Amino acid sequence: MISIFHSFYSKLSLIFLLLILMLGAGSLVIAFNAADHLFDEVEQTLNREYASSMAVELQPMVKEGINEEQIKETINYMMVLNPMVEIYLLDRNGEVLAYFTGPGDKVIRHKVDLKPVKEFIMSGGKLAINGDDPRTENEKKPFSAAPMRIGNQQGYIYIILRGQSYDKSHQMIRSSYYLKTGLITFILAFLATLIAGLSLFSLLTRRLRILGSAVKAYEPEKENRPVQIGGCDELSLLAETFNDMAISINRGINELHNAEQQRSDLIANISHDLRSPLTSIRGHLETILLKEETLTNEVKREYLEISLKNVSSFQNLVEELFELARLEGKVIQPASESFQIA
Repeated sequence: MISIFHSFYSKLSLIFLLLILMLGAGSLVIAFNAADHLFDEVEQTLNREYASSMAVELQPMVKEGINEEQIKETINYMMVLNPMVEIYLLDRNGEVLAYFTGPGDKVIRHKVDLKPVKEFIMSGGKLAINGDDPRTENEKKPFSAAPMRIGNQQGYIYIILRGQSYDKSHQMIRSSYYLKTGLITFILAFLATLIAGLSLFSLLTRRLRILGSAVKAYEPEKENRPVQIGGCDELSLLAETFNDMAISINRGINELHNAEQQRSDLIANISHDLRSPLTSIRGHLETILLKEETLTNEVKREYLEISLKNVSSFQNLVEELFELARLEGKVIQPASESFQIA
């Protein structure tokens, strides 16, 4: 008996379960990444004018250059209203001239790539794009930017909308959310597989089990009921093929029996045909030997001629048997010949 863990049904169910789990995990990763990107776009869209508004406030204070003490109060006020942001003042090459972040925070990159900054400004803040985060080595974040004159040169105000304080809180909440969501998704996928998937596979493999039982119960030379599993798929085609095969096997067995019976009848007939001339030859030869002195030469000659005739008949039968054996062994092939029916 096949173990349930080695059956086709269990293997198919296990594969389906793994596919569901892989699909669920992949869907979660895609959904979480899409949610992060969506949140970045929403954050940037809602705060696209933030840098422009701050540039208007700070422009009078940086006409003669950057005086951090002079603009610190305004910057602090802005950061109190939105503590998630980090504010950077850039020169025309993207170099960081001044920055205002959380206490104790350090800047790792002192130059910002201006290409996304210019694209953001050219689109009027409508383009969803991330820029360099000076607080990290290679991370990019949503930002708001605006041009402004800093001293006697063109510069930019560059605002990271999601600073380090936000990242710490977001990372902690996201990890808990991902764990909770992933666990719920796993449980739902597992239950859905058990209830729906296994039931569906049971229905799909039921016809396969019926076909397997019919194949196992098949016995040649007996009347076997045709396999009826319905449908018009590969399994129904397999069942029809098996039914045709069973019919062919039974037909072949019947033909073998008939051929064997015909061979037995042929041997019996040949034995009878061979016995008649042999009996005649033996009888005439024994007569000649027993009555040699009383038989005339004419009678002896007659008996010998009769024996010779029976020998010829016997020889013809042997040659016919030999010819039949060659035909059955396909040593020679019969050739068609024309003749007059009349």
